[in-house]
Amino acid sequence: MKRVNIEIMKELLKKGIEEGVFKDKLYKYREFGKYTNKIIEDSEFYFSSPLYFNDPFDCNLCFKDRYTKEEIIAKYEKYSLNMGISKDLLIAKYGLESEHFLKFATKFTQEVVSQSGILSLSELNDNITMWSHYAKNHEGLAFELDVKEDYDFFKSYGKVEYRDNYNLLSYTDISNDSLATLFLTKFTDWKYEDEVRIINYKTTGAMKFKKSALRTIYFGYKASLENIESMIQLCQINGYEHVEFKKAKLIPGKFALDFYDINKEEYL
Repeated sequence: MKRVNIEIMKELLKKGIEEGVFKDKLYKYREFGKYTNKIIEDSEFYFSSPLYFNDPFDCNLCFKDRYTKEEIIAKYEKYSLNMGISKDLLIAKYGLESEHFLKFATKFTQEVVSQSGILSLSELNDNITMWSHYAKNHEGLAFELDVKEDYDFFKSYGKVEYRDNYNLLSYTDISNDSLATLFLTKFTDWKYEDEVRIINYKTTGAMKFKKSALRTIYFGYKASLENIESMIQLCQINGYEHVEFKKAKLIPGKFALDFYDINKEEYL
C-alpha cells in the first residue's frame, strides 16, 4: 500500500475518534499462558487468518454470479492497476463471460482473504459473556489499548456491523465496499462482542505495537493471585511500568461487573 494511502487512513482514524465515530479505547480479552505472556515480552499481537474463525459466515459472504460485460471490463481495469497486469491480458486470459470472470474474481478474493490477518478487539471491558468466552470463564484478563498512542498500528480500524441478512456482494464493486463488507459483517447473534477489527490485508502473524498503547490490564473476577502477581511482574521487567492494574468485582443486585484499582507495589 502506498505511503500516502496509509497517511490518509491514519487521518481518517484520528478524525473518527475526534468525532466520536470510533472508540479510542479498545480491549483484548485473553486467558493467562505463554502466548499472552509473549504479548508483553515481545510487544506484539497476533493477527489471525479468517480461514480458522469459528463462524462459517465470517469473511465468507456470498457474491452474485452474473455481471454485464461493461462491469467486467471496468473491474479488469481496476485489477490491472492493482496487480500491474495489462487489462487486455486479463480479458484475453479470462474472457468477458460471467462464468469465466467469476472463476477469476472468486480466486482473487479467496487469495485476499487467505493472506489477510485480523486482530479482533472489543469496545467493552465489562461484558460478562466476553469474559466467559474469551478470558477462560473470568479467570483471565483484558488488555486496554489506547488507539491514540499508536495510529500506525490501528490505522486499518473497522467496526463490525451486525445484521440478520445481507445483500449479495459484487465482485465488480469498483469502490471496494464489498471487500470491507466481507471483512466487517457478522450475524446479529455476535452483537454482544461489540467487535472492532484491525485488518492487515497482506499477511498474518505477530505485529509490533508501541508499549505506550497498553494502558491498563483488567483481571477477571476469578483471576488467581498467582497469575495477577506474575503478570504485574512481567510488565515491570519488560518496559510497561506505566500500566495500571484493576480487578473485576460483582455488583450486588445486578448482573454487572465493576473494577477496583490494584496497588502493584504489593506484588513487586
